[in-house]
Amino acid sequence: MFKRTIAALAILAAILCLAVKVDAADTRHTKDDEWLIYWYVCGTNLEEEDFLATNDIAELQEVTLPTNIKVLIYANGAAKWQHQWIDKKGPGIYLYSSNGLDKLSSWKADMGSPDTLKKFLKFGEENFNPDHRILVFWDHGGVNGLCYDKAFDLNPKPEKEHHLTYDDLHNVFASVYGHSDRKPFELVGFDLCFSGS
Repeated sequence: MFKRTIAALAILAAILCLAVKVDAADTRHTKDDEWLIYWYVCGTNLEEEDFLATNDIAELQEVTLPTNIKVLIYANGAAKWQHQWIDKKGPGIYLYSSNGLDKLSSWKADMGSPDTLKKFLKFGEENFNPDHRILVFWDHGGVNGLCYDKAFDLNPKPEKEHHLTYDDLHNVFASVYGHSDRKPFELVGFDLCFSGS
């Protein structure tokens, strides 16, 4: 399923790159624009029991990306990863580009914390400074929030569930990108259980 999603995102990016001037002072997209797709993959039991994150990352690796589109992946939130690279190299930030999959940084943090999302987005901005951004969340979700990091729920009855709320997303976006009429992302996707609720 993710292969179709990433292919659709790549096609969307290509179409947007072909857009013409909206007015004489505004060229919103050009064919050489750099696109960065942030993929926040919180594996949890979906990965541990059914290899679902591994399957989606493997599907991504079947897509040949153009040089101006990159996928920055934060893979964490599972006690055990089945993906060959992530199992061997551990949780952290990975980059999938026209050069393949590479690990950029080892990092294990609570994916249900706004600080973790903020750090991930800042990493992308500081290292790539893209013209356009897409953000996709992957994990459990629901009406109360998303990215339930079970790896950090060590206490059977934790005082705080480790997940992001929708207010957290708003606050993180404002912290990283500031308050502006211009939205930081072309698209924000939720590949989550119950995301329709």
